[in-house]
Amino acid sequence: MDAYRRWAVPVATGSLLVAPVGDITIALLLGIVLELAVIRVLWRDLNAWRAAAVQLENKSNLVLMRRTLPHLRARRPFGIVEAQVRWRDAAEAHRRRREMPLRAV
Repeated sequence: MDAYRRWAVPVATGSLLVAPVGDITIALLLGIVLELAVIRVLWRDLNAWRAAAVQLENKSNLVLMRRTLPHLRARRPFGIVEAQVRWRDAAEAHRRRREMPLRAV
């Protein structure tokens, strides 16, 4: 991030000083800066994903990594996990209703 700031801040400052500043110029420059920021974030995430996708030669290392690394531990899609939580809540409510003593109203 420091290398990015080293050249991005002077370039943005210089372009604002040199360009004839108007409302449209500022809007266009802000749009370009936002696009560059989004590209930078996507590039960083892409590099992180590529680094995480390591090809392992030994399968026993993969088993150990699945125990220790959270992103390898989650093997089920998020929708299935949500459904399991709903099922557990429904089962807990059913169990509580069955255990409730009958009261005279």
